[in-house]
Amino acid sequence: MTTPQPPPIDRIGTTPAVGPSKAAEQKMGTPEDTSFKEYMSQPAGAPQRPMAAQISPFDLAHGGALPSPSYDNLLAQTNNASIALGGIQNQLSYPNLKVNEAHKRLLDSKLKESNSLLRSAASKLGAEQVPETPSTSKNVIERFVGMVTDGQSQLLGAKKQLQNLKDKGEQINPGDMLLIQLKMNKAQQLLEFSSVVLSNAISSFKMLMQIQL
Repeated sequence: MTTPQPPPIDRIGTTPAVGPSKAAEQKMGTPEDTSFKEYMSQPAGAPQRPMAAQISPFDLAHGGALPSPSYDNLLAQTNNASIALGGIQNQLSYPNLKVNEAHKRLLDSKLKESNSLLRSAASKLGAEQVPETPSTSKNVIERFVGMVTDGQSQLLGAKKQLQNLKDKGEQINPGDMLLIQLKMNKAQQLLEFSSVVLSNAISSFKMLMQIQL
């Protein structure tokens, strides 16, 4: 005689449901539903809650929004860029410095681009343009020093013009002022990058000299 088998266990039915129950879902509601209901329940004319501040991709890329364009902020930017150029000039004065091709290409590209931005910003301000004197030297370090000197000249003209405009109380078109600020900010980033490249070049040069000794 065959022994009767117990009925199979319904494992699917015994598995606990994942996530909140239907009652809990209805109680919680989605954020959109909750916000919409709160909005609709407000009486007419009631003050609205302020929206959360939105951050643009540009702000994220630059670590936050730029300060509002003003003569003081632009003057501070010219000072910072001038300090960065001074640091690069000191690095280029390292005795008998030689840079490899990779560092040479980077420095040539970034210094040229930063100088172009500084010249454009100074021109937008109406500053007196200092003619660019391209170096004919075959020594790459001397050419870089010439680029740094040219950048300093552009900054000096821009700073002088900014101070004149500020003292006279003259106003610049807000769009133009913002454009100048962006150009100065980009130029400073390029100069800071150039300084890092030079630091690496000097470290490589020191290591090479130690190996040769």
